[in-house]
Amino acid sequence: MTWSTTPLAGADFLTVAFAFSVLAYGAATAILTCWHATTARFARPLSLLFGYGSAWAIALVLGSPVLVASVALACGAASAGIAGRRVRDLSGPGVLSVCTFVQTLVVALPWGLRFLAELPVDAVTRGLLFAGYALALLSLPVGLVHVYEAGEVLWRTTWRRPRAALAAAWRTRYPLVSIHVPTHAEPPWVVNATLDALVGLDYPNFEVLVVDNNTADPNLWRPVEVHCLSLGPRFRFFHVEGLAGAKAGALNLALRHTNPAAEVVGVVDAAGAQPSVRDVRSEIGTSPFRGSVGPTL
Repeated sequence: MTWSTTPLAGADFLTVAFAFSVLAYGAATAILTCWHATTARFARPLSLLFGYGSAWAIALVLGSPVLVASVALACGAASAGIAGRRVRDLSGPGVLSVCTFVQTLVVALPWGLRFLAELPVDAVTRGLLFAGYALALLSLPVGLVHVYEAGEVLWRTTWRRPRAALAAAWRTRYPLVSIHVPTHAEPPWVVNATLDALVGLDYPNFEVLVVDNNTADPNLWRPVEVHCLSLGPRFRFFHVEGLAGAKAGALNLALRHTNPAAEVVGVVDAAGAQPSVRDVRSEIGTSPFRGSVGPTL
């Protein structure tokens, strides 16, 4: 077996275009790894120059005809230019990564069909290969979306969704919020750290119900009971044994002891040490209602 130093010498346009696209995508990946967070003014043209330029140069070194490699370069640069004008939220390396990935798929589709058609196999095997190829085409849109979602973290320079919590609205009415903390066999310092964080809620009207469910060792739940007593009447502690339903059973018991005036119920996991507690005022509206808030507190 011999290895040619110029494997693209004499190759047709489809093969050169496929090789060029793969090389450009590899260059884009390298650029993205080293330069993904850039917001520099000339990041896009420089990324396109380095990515497509290096792919073009390597294709020539591998024996590609200059004209064929140049046509592939022009097609890739044109698609990247169009995408760059329509997609404003991606960095230069991000635009290059998206374009080279899509370009590789577009060229790979006809190249793959030709490859299967030219394989020296019998008709039955060829039919099975084409059937599998058709199934792969059906999954292509899902794969594109998955790749975009995974790479978007590195590609984007700006995000449409707000990245900070909403500012608390001024209000004259503060509905009672009942916060339920279910716990079972947790280290007492962990639960107490969570309760200490809840003390600092920037909201004037709330209660905290701690439900210890089926913890056999009193050395685990009694320190939490003592700590709740030290935090004042807002904090109530319940220790129950033989209660079915695990965490759901504890939450159902907490609901039975919730202040009837409560309009919002929040659940906080006791297993997290000193959670970052947001302003409850930004989580609820100004109109009277009954509802629940998940673990966003």
